[in-house]
Amino acid sequence: MNQNILNHLWKNTEKISPCLFYPAIIQMGESVKDVLTDGKKQAEVFQYIEKSYPSPIIIRMSELWCEAASFGVELSMAERDFPHLGTPVLKTPADYESLQVPEVRNEIITPMIEAVSIAAPALSKPIVAGITGPYTLASVICDPTEVMMSCMMEPDEAKGLMEKVTSFLVDYALAYKNAGAAGIIIAEPSITMIAPDTAEEFSNYYIKKIIDAVQDDSFFVIYHNCGAVNPHLDVILSLPADAFHFGSDVDLNLALDKADPSRYVMGNVEPRWFLQKNAPAINEKVKELKVLADLHENFIISTGCDLSPAAKAENIDAMFALE
Repeated sequence: MNQNILNHLWKNTEKISPCLFYPAIIQMGESVKDVLTDGKKQAEVFQYIEKSYPSPIIIRMSELWCEAASFGVELSMAERDFPHLGTPVLKTPADYESLQVPEVRNEIITPMIEAVSIAAPALSKPIVAGITGPYTLASVICDPTEVMMSCMMEPDEAKGLMEKVTSFLVDYALAYKNAGAAGIIIAEPSITMIAPDTAEEFSNYYIKKIIDAVQDDSFFVIYHNCGAVNPHLDVILSLPADAFHFGSDVDLNLALDKADPSRYVMGNVEPRWFLQKNAPAINEKVKELKVLADLHENFIISTGCDLSPAAKAENIDAMFALE
């Protein structure tokens, strides 16, 4: 585990690092579909974020759509919205053995990796690339209820599925590391469907494999969960990640009380507020979280998850307007 990079990034700065990738696409006048299929255009989005916002890191959150589509899940892209996925490709645990693990360098994912390799040498700020947690990805490739039930009733089949998904995610994480990303953020919200002890066995065990494969003195790992995971906090915080990024359903005071103070906790301005509320409301929420940040050196203010492409620019600006 390495804290040196993150300590350096957030030293002597306002500790505010929201997830800005999708709103930046629209602010640039680009199409979401066009950007996500073009590594050069994605690199331009990274550059736009660096020039436009004072966050010391550039976060591109989990791209579940491209990982699931790599396994064969139907994908549709829009001009001004998140990509959408179709129905799972596998229905029952009996199907898990037939799942083929795709190559990471494929038509869907290659532009994501190329974007990092193009942008990283040109930026002064580090890129944090998103991948999906193994349980969450499995629950999109396969029927989520069946995955949940198989963990209890057919654990060997479930573990075989998780091994396949994890082998893909390790390769994906390594591809980002080799492309020049400074770290990854692993999104695992679907563990809200299972008990904490089940999450330890069918999520944490496999996330640790990803962390062990990539985390070192030059590359950090952030764990993300935007679900209602207060009951899972002890399990989540046992992971050897460098930081933990939570959504608005998580009690940040509880998370900070439980977290090792040498590791960062991040969150959790509600992403929907950037569509539904006005700039003063966002500013007041950030000021409230700033009080928490002043009490805890290891707390970083962030959005609770990815912001919608339709997020209001003035609401994003309000995150940084603390005077």
